[in-house]
Amino acid sequence: LAKRVVLAFDETPDLADEDKLWVAQTGSKVVLKGKVSNQATLNKMVAIASKVHGATSVDTSQVTIG
Repeated sequence: LAKRVVLAFDETPDLADEDKLWVAQTGSKVVLKGKVSNQATLNKMVAIASKVHGATSVDTSQVTIG
């Protein structure tokens, strides 16, 4: 699941510069960790991750913005 999410991010051109974010998983929950540049980018990543087959939720509690 985590690998599919990373692949989905890699296939999205405007997310290519987000290299300080890591993707993990706990069961069917996608866990995003690290730092993103802004809230809009995080919102887009959550939207993409939640559409990946097998994902039931996305946890962003370990992400900082800035």
